[in-house]
Amino acid sequence: HAGDDRTPRWSPDGSMLAFVTGRGGRDAVAVAFVDGVGPAVLLSHGHPGQDDHDLCWSSAGQRIAFARRTIENDQLG
Repeated sequence: HAGDDRTPRWSPDGSMLAFVTGRGGRDAVAVAFVDGVGPAVLLSHGHPGQDDHDLCWSSAGQRIAFARRTIENDQLG
């Protein structure tokens, strides 16, 4: 479901791509190595009603920050 992946961000050295994946109806932050070795690795585990966005790599490329908006249950309806 590549169409469920969004907001890609390159690591500072260009070796990795971080992105938000919405597979299974749950947002999660994932990282994939550009050389294609191995599958993407999930860094967070989303839950229904959460929206992960605004990914940002640290300048050294060792950390990723992101925002998570939680939608109230009564808004999920």
